[in-house]
Amino acid sequence: MRLLNEEKQEDDAMRSQFKGKWSRLPSSNLTQPFVNELAKYNSMLKTAKEADMSISRKYADNSRGIEILSTSEVS
Repeated sequence: MRLLNEEKQEDDAMRSQFKGKWSRLPSSNLTQPFVNELAKYNSMLKTAKEADMSISRKYADNSRGIEILSTSEVS
């Protein structure tokens, strides 16, 4: 994302500097599919992180019970 932002800033600077002579498509138009994919993957990573934290909390809350249930019965 950082590289795409830098590319857009450079394109905007050139567009401002050269005005009508800078005829290529705006960077934001060209990189939009990449930005959309990055947003999708960032969302997936955020969801996975939240799920991992939830599982960690549940394990921490129940680790003592799991430990007790994991021991063998002594007669």
